[in-house]
Amino acid sequence: MSGLFASFGAAPAILMTGMGLSSLQAGLYFAATVFVVFAAGLVAPRLGRRFGSRRVASVGLATAVLAGGLLLIGPSDPGLAWYSLSMVTFLWGMGLANPLGTAITMGPFGKEAGLASALLGFLTMGAAAITTWLVSVLEFAPVTTLGATQTVVCLIGLGLFVVANRLATLSNHQ
Repeated sequence: MSGLFASFGAAPAILMTGMGLSSLQAGLYFAATVFVVFAAGLVAPRLGRRFGSRRVASVGLATAVLAGGLLLIGPSDPGLAWYSLSMVTFLWGMGLANPLGTAITMGPFGKEAGLASALLGFLTMGAAAITTWLVSVLEFAPVTTLGATQTVVCLIGLGLFVVANRLATLSNHQ
């Protein structure tokens, strides 16, 4: 999630300052990309039932890593097409990973689900605050900083998710 918030924090600098979009055009860009997240969120449960929630969430995180990599290896002042390709790919991956990852995370807590949800929200917002701040203060091009942030935080998330999946698999076999 923190990569997602970093995207929102960096987007005005990229879209308006870097590409010259007006505030209305930047707003329309966000309005259009929201449908990608909605679509992914709608298909995520179906894909989860068919292929397994952990597998689909992992694919979503891997897709988000790929998208961050597109920004990282691409030009430091990309055109709207390159930036949009990366962001649509990132939003699709996060749209798959977020709802399934949250459901998987909350699953074991039963009666303490409210407390667990509050803790998850706190951790998510704390990480989001840090990554959004980093994107705004680092001296690199905003696109490079955003690409690095998305790639790193999603790689960390994917790594933690893979470890958790292995532990869950091992505990189910014992």
